[in-house]
Amino acid sequence: MSELVEAPVGARTAEAEIRRAALICERAAAGDLEARITDIVDPDSDLGRLFRSINRVLDTADSYVRESTAAMQCCAAEKFHRPILLRGMPGAYRNGSAIINRAIQTMKRSCDRIGELEEQRHRLADEFEARVLESVSVVASAATQVEATAREIGASSRANVGLVQSLHRIADEASRAVSEGSRRCAAVNGATTEIEKVLSTIDQITSQTKLLALNASIEAARAGNAGRGFEVVASEVRKLAETTMGATHSVHDQLEALQGATGDALTSMASIQSVIGGDANPADADRTHDDMRRSVAAISEASSTATDAAEQMAQASGELSRLSETLRADVAAFLEAIRSGDGRSCA
Repeated sequence: MSELVEAPVGARTAEAEIRRAALICERAAAGDLEARITDIVDPDSDLGRLFRSINRVLDTADSYVRESTAAMQCCAAEKFHRPILLRGMPGAYRNGSAIINRAIQTMKRSCDRIGELEEQRHRLADEFEARVLESVSVVASAATQVEATAREIGASSRANVGLVQSLHRIADEASRAVSEGSRRCAAVNGATTEIEKVLSTIDQITSQTKLLALNASIEAARAGNAGRGFEVVASEVRKLAETTMGATHSVHDQLEALQGATGDALTSMASIQSVIGGDANPADADRTHDDMRRSVAAISEASSTATDAAEQMAQASGELSRLSETLRADVAAFLEAIRSGDGRSCA
């Protein structure tokens, strides 16, 4: 209890008692709810009843303030187990306390919902990590395979150029050189078929990654402010997936050019093989020589085109590999931000 207002008993007049009560009321009005009128001479008199009523008002107000303060302090600490005790709260105080208690329960439900959203965000992050990183690993591996195969194709194409040049120098070995060139072109076609399969796999993976990122953006939007950072990164992942799809399409275009070039080379080599294995009629010698020259020139041009296409395909595959690593790094940074975010624990 705070300072008590007292006066010598027996020497008090009604006016003095009223002044004493007025001082208590002034202290209460200033926020001192612990002030009380003490040493009431005649509790049953009119003044005594007035003073006791003032004390009851102060008791109720003091109790209400103490209870509401304790409840709100717990709410501020996200602990909602401490409602206002309604026992002894009359009338408007009781109604106000009940309203505050309902507000506390509403805050608890909101906090619990935030906690559920936080758990949902972490589950989404874990699922996103598992799927995207798996896709990234497959894309990176496939891109490396495509790049290595493209370089092998380039080497085979350059070897074809050398074989074509040998046709000019060694007529007796022309048939063998053509056969070897045909074999290499067939090997190139086989390699391009394998690359087509790899590209199909990459395209499926990037499509799944793009769809996954889109779903992640939708879930993040549903989560509101809690998922805003998630939505930004998911959008970046979707853009990377689109860029990756662009790179695979570029590789596919170069692959078609390479297949066309090797097809032309095979046709020209078949023509040379026909010329070499044909009749040795002197009247046809000039025509045979011209046909061989044109075929050799066609093979040289086709092989050069194949070499260029293979190099461009290798560059596109390298870009695809770089994009997959960028995607991996962005996903890792995003998950780090998600898992180090503010958590909530509602009591």
